[in-house]
Amino acid sequence: MHAGDLLIKASDDSGSIACVGLDPRPELIPKKIVATAVVEHHDPRHQVAFAFETYLKSILDAVVGHCAAVKIQAACYEAYGSLGWQVLERVAMHAHDLDIPVIIDAKRSDIGSTAVHYRQGLLTSAPSFGAAPLPGLNADWLTANPYLGGDSIEPLLGDPVEGKGIFVLVRTSNQGAEDFQDQLVDDVSLSTVVARKVHEWGQQRRGVSGFSDLGAVIGATWPAQAKELRALLPHTLILVPGFGAQGADASQAVAACTNRGDGIIVNSSRAILGAWRSQADTVDPIEAARNALDTMNQQLNGALP
Repeated sequence: MHAGDLLIKASDDSGSIACVGLDPRPELIPKKIVATAVVEHHDPRHQVAFAFETYLKSILDAVVGHCAAVKIQAACYEAYGSLGWQVLERVAMHAHDLDIPVIIDAKRSDIGSTAVHYRQGLLTSAPSFGAAPLPGLNADWLTANPYLGGDSIEPLLGDPVEGKGIFVLVRTSNQGAEDFQDQLVDDVSLSTVVARKVHEWGQQRRGVSGFSDLGAVIGATWPAQAKELRALLPHTLILVPGFGAQGADASQAVAACTNRGDGIIVNSSRAILGAWRSQADTVDPIEAARNALDTMNQQLNGALP
């Protein structure tokens, strides 16, 4: 399925524009899972890997059918070396087994054959010495940094029939976004220049939903800019970080939606994975995460036009 159509279908089927961020950190793992990991594994890296995988697979089982996608922040896994990467692979595979669209947040950027290798490893497959290619993560979407220009994005995209999409960083949610993204180029901001390019590059890549497989990342923490950028991106799916732990509320998070109330996927990570931390020890962490997602869905759907 076309990558844009995939996300729209997942959102329609689940009644949700929420994306669950699978960004594990030791402090977000429930105490009971940590205790089990320490008992069953002597090596600290194996303890972390076991705990991450156990918790995240349980989270996936709890949120299936109640979110539009999951977003896997690669850095949280890469920090733990090869074991961490293996967990990432298995978590992505489990999400696919549950038919949940997977976004890999790796912000890759390079040109030529290097960009092709990023695509092979994260979205498709790599050639081998034999006839069969070697499968990569097989994610549905990948985040990418456009700083190197169009020839760093084009190799990541491939053919739309492959069903893979790219979310290009346009206006990020962090405060330091102002350092570069607000700089003027011919009297418009750099983020505006990038948005125009995303629209241009994606015009001929639309699916039956009307949305392209070339999306944009626009932070919820900049609602005024989000509305302006949406006007430049009528056929672009927008991944919205910044909701919840980063401070943006539901009304800010939906600022980039279309007039129809669609076209956005809003991410939340810590507020879901770590929901158990603000509750009593008797609360089931998986239930706390699911309840946090349900609350997020209610808030976002209530804020849509």
